[in-house]
Amino acid sequence: MTLLFHPFEIAAIGLSVLATAIVVLDGESNWVEGLQLLALYAILGLAFYFLPADIVAGAGGPAPPGFTCLLPFAIPRRGWRRSW
Repeated sequence: MTLLFHPFEIAAIGLSVLATAIVVLDGESNWVEGLQLLALYAILGLAFYFLPADIVAGAGGPAPPGFTCLLPFAIPRRGWRRSW
């Protein structure tokens, strides 16, 4: 794994850190703030699911063989086992 990140990945991490900092800053939370964090996670998950894998994989390189999309965790095409 390289440290070459697509700008979309960097923006997603930055947005997540910003949203979490805003929620944690006051020292209290309620159900609305939790719902906002869950909504942000769902939006980012959907965005990474529908983003073409060849755009994000390796900062513009081809997608790794055996993977269908780039989620926070990659789902292999042939079940959950990897053939190492």
